[in-house]
Amino acid sequence: MAQTIPPKADLSDTSKFSLTITKHNKIYLFYDTELTDIPNWVEYDHDTSALSLVYEDGTQQNLGIPVNKSLQPYFQNQTSLFLIHREGEEDKTIYEVPLMIRHV
Repeated sequence: MAQTIPPKADLSDTSKFSLTITKHNKIYLFYDTELTDIPNWVEYDHDTSALSLVYEDGTQQNLGIPVNKSLQPYFQNQTSLFLIHREGEEDKTIYEVPLMIRHV
């Protein structure tokens, strides 16, 4: 029988974050608390507007708030997004990770 891996706490429980989409349709997720692991990909659920970080062991970490549905078109043609750990005005780490779109 497969073992179920519990999700991590929502990112909104441990960090302040903001989602930014540039005029060139690049997606940036800024957060202020260092992640314990680097996600293998980010998953956007088209139906629920949820954005989750997915780790190598299958663990998921939801943002904790839905992404505004008006932003859905910007996600459709993207294959990656940037995760940026920022402290004050300084970018500490930047990761470009694959973006997967889930349609049910």
